[in-house]
This record gives sequence, structure tokens and C-alpha cells, in this order.
Amino acid sequence: MTHRFPVSINIEDFEFPRTGMYAIEIYKVLGKVDTVKEEKNHDLYRKTENFVSAISIDVKKE
Repeated sequence: MTHRFPVSINIEDFEFPRTGMYAIEIYKVLGKVDTVKEEKNHDLYRKTENFVSAISIDVKKE
């Protein structure tokens, strides 16, 4: 990636299954993501050398 720019994702009406800490991990992938293969193997695209960033979220009760 040669350019850095902010990326935002709108998430509406999403409910976490329970309270606690969650993390969203971001990986770069060349080409198209095969969601069928990824569903069977959650580590398919999760390679250390492709890791970009992570966001931590602390979910609490309202």
C-alpha cells in the first residue's frame, strides 16, 4: 500500500453476544476473499506478514 488514508465502516444495529473485550483485526489480502473457504478456515487469511492493525472494543451493559 503506497497511500495512507482514513477508512470508515458504518456498523448499524449490531449486537455483541455478551459483554467483555473484543478485537477487530485488519489484514491485507491481494485478490478476492473466498468467503466459503474462509468460513471453513478462519485463519486462511490471518497471516502475521499481512497484519495491518487491530482495534479493541470494551462492550459494557447499558
